[in-house]
Amino acid sequence: LSAEESYRDIKQYFLSNGMYNDASWASFKEKTMERLALKKKGDWNYLPSLLMDALCGYGEKPYRIILSALLTILTFSTVYASLNTVERSGDPSYMLRWYDYIYFSTITFTTVGYGDFVPRAQLICRLLSAVEAFSGVFVTGLFIFTLARKYSAR
Repeated sequence: LSAEESYRDIKQYFLSNGMYNDASWASFKEKTMERLALKKKGDWNYLPSLLMDALCGYGEKPYRIILSALLTILTFSTVYASLNTVERSGDPSYMLRWYDYIYFSTITFTTVGYGDFVPRAQLICRLLSAVEAFSGVFVTGLFIFTLARKYSAR
């Protein structure tokens, strides 16, 4: 019996007895063991599993998604500032401050896009904004999935 199978059996036991927090723990451990087995075999499919672990703990750790979102926003705001990729709409001479970059990154990540700050016209500037917007939609969907999974009656 592998460790992965053992955790799967434990998870089923917890679920059948209504012990959902314990089942969540066992599910996380099951997926971790699955990833380690894939890595040991040299199977590259462990990389998406590693990403899911880091982003959301395989759907069992919603707080990781919040941290991922904050890290994404801070990373993109740093890139925007270092490459000078943002300008104030209607006033390109406006000198942006660090909090303007964080604000732009936040509204881009959440896909709100108020229009008071915009990416510069160069392709790379617009491409960075598009990548962040797509990341925001993906992470938001993942957050909703994780909350539903974590807090629904199984």
